[in-house]
Amino acid sequence: MTVDKIQKEDTDQSKLFEYVNGEQSSIRRTNKLKDKLVPCPFCEIIRNQNKPEPPRRILFHDDNTAAFLDRRPVYLGHTLVVPIKHYETLLDLPVEVVPPLFSNAQLVARAVRTAMNADGIFLAINNNVSQSVPHLHIHIVPRKFGDGLKGFFWPRRSYKNDEEMNRISESIRQAIEAELEY
Repeated sequence: MTVDKIQKEDTDQSKLFEYVNGEQSSIRRTNKLKDKLVPCPFCEIIRNQNKPEPPRRILFHDDNTAAFLDRRPVYLGHTLVVPIKHYETLLDLPVEVVPPLFSNAQLVARAVRTAMNADGIFLAINNNVSQSVPHLHIHIVPRKFGDGLKGFFWPRRSYKNDEEMNRISESIRQAIEAELEY
């Protein structure tokens, strides 16, 4: 296996990328030790998926995605679905990778619901804020009625009035139109 490291300039910060057999994965700076560089843990799991020693972490993989258990689950069976190639957020994901990623998330969600005898599934994606690993991942969390998880993990708010709701709706609509034109 060949490993090359190159520096790639980013507008926010300098990032270091590792290329293993031509595939890009991130080496990220930790929050605790700003100068310490550590490999992306999800890229490491994917890269080591065929090693025989336990725990065998990959639950599912194909050419585009992999799924494995979250190390710190909200509930047992909490699974992460990630793209094989390293993309930090949903906004970085190429449009052609969206269908296989979400099709496989749906497949894994059905399997988690069945395997965990769950009443339902909670799906979540964090982008930058609350994203502990900067590699896009979809959380699939099995739920039971009365499990104690209340709605979302953050407080809900109301719009001040219909005018505020309409103003924000129009702003988002215009941003969508601009994205479609881009």
